[in-house]
Amino acid sequence: MKSTIKLLTILSLSFLLTACFSTTQVETEKNEPKTEEISHEEEIKDEKQIEKETKNESESDSTNEEKPQSEQKSKIETHSQNEVEKKSDSSTTTRAPNEEKSKSNTKASESEKQKETESTKATSSPSAKSEKTEGKTKKPVEEKQTNTAYTKIVGHSDIGTILSKTEITIEDGDTAFNILVAATKKQNMQLEYSGSGSTVYIKGINNLYEFDYGPYSGWKYRVNGTFPNKSAGAVTLQKGDYVEWFYTEDLGKDIGGGS
Repeated sequence: MKSTIKLLTILSLSFLLTACFSTTQVETEKNEPKTEEISHEEEIKDEKQIEKETKNESESDSTNEEKPQSEQKSKIETHSQNEVEKKSDSSTTTRAPNEEKSKSNTKASESEKQKETESTKATSSPSAKSEKTEGKTKKPVEEKQTNTAYTKIVGHSDIGTILSKTEITIEDGDTAFNILVAATKKQNMQLEYSGSGSTVYIKGINNLYEFDYGPYSGWKYRVNGTFPNKSAGAVTLQKGDYVEWFYTEDLGKDIGGGS
C-alpha cells in the first residue's frame, strides 16, 4: 500500500510538473510575439527618427551652405556698387580738372586776344593821334622859373644889422614882401604885418615895431637903391634884385628915403 501511495504521489507530482511546464511554455509563447512586435515597432520608430535627424541635418547643411552663398552674393554686389561709385567719382573728378583746364585755356586765349587787340590799338592810335595833332599845335605847359634875389635887414642904430645880405630863391611874380617872408622863415625870425597884396603893411621885424622910437618911427624898404612909394606887396621882383629893409625914426628922412 505504501508503495502504491508513493507511486501515486510521484505521478501526481509529475503530472503537476508537466502541467506547470506546459502552461509556462504557452505563456512564454504568447508573450514572445508581443515582445517581437514591440521590438519591431521600436525599430521602425528608430528608423523614422534617424531619417528625420538626417533630413534635419541635410536641411541645416543646405541652409548653412545657402547663407554663405547669399552673403557672398551680397558682398559681391556691394563691392561692385562701390567700384561703380568710385569710377563715377573718379570720372567726375577727372572731368572737373579737365573743365577747369579748358576754362583756363579759354581765359588765356581770350586774354591773349585782348592783348593782341590792345597792341594793335596801341600801334594804330599814335598814327591817328599824330594825324590829328598835325593840324593843331600843342600849347607848351608854362612852368614857373626860379631865380635868385637878395635881401638885407637893418634895425635901429642901437641894434644895427639884423640880417646881412642873403640870397633867396624867388619865382616869377614874387614881390618885395614875398622875399621878406622867405628870409624871415629861413632865419626863424619874427615878422608881423597887416593887409595883403598891394595893401600889405609891415608892423614889426625881429620884435622891433613901429613907434618903438617915436611917433614917426617904423619900417621902410628900397629896391636896387631906390625907395618905392607903394606897398611892398605891389613891387614885383626880377632876377638879381636887391631888397633892403631899414628901420627909420623920422619917416625915412634919417635913412635917405624921406619926401
